[in-house]
Amino acid sequence: MPICKTCGNSERFKGHFKGESPLKYVCAFNRDGEMADIAIIKEKEPKKVQSHFAIESCYNCGSQEIEFKGKTAGDYLAPCEKCQVKLKISNPVNGKRYNLRCPKCGHTFYHVALLDEDFWGRG
Repeated sequence: MPICKTCGNSERFKGHFKGESPLKYVCAFNRDGEMADIAIIKEKEPKKVQSHFAIESCYNCGSQEIEFKGKTAGDYLAPCEKCQVKLKISNPVNGKRYNLRCPKCGHTFYHVALLDEDFWGRG
């Protein structure tokens, strides 16, 4: 689950589609050759679209400091710098540097786990 480190937003983000976009344009022309209508249609299911969407910034404040957290208490997700695949770090230590290798693209990078108190459920 993505969370903006600046404003705490966890719902709306800006980004782009990787590879082929699941959205297509459909145009209708009249007899004179002028465009009469245009529509955007979705060709793929939302679950498949989510895996092809790379988050770039927060929709609310524009910050690019986005953190990815798992749904269970011990999970921490770090995005690959190249293809944005989320890599799971189990039971992370705050401030520790983790050397990671993406299973999808093979990119090797490091990520420093920065945990806040809300992540562990402490007051």
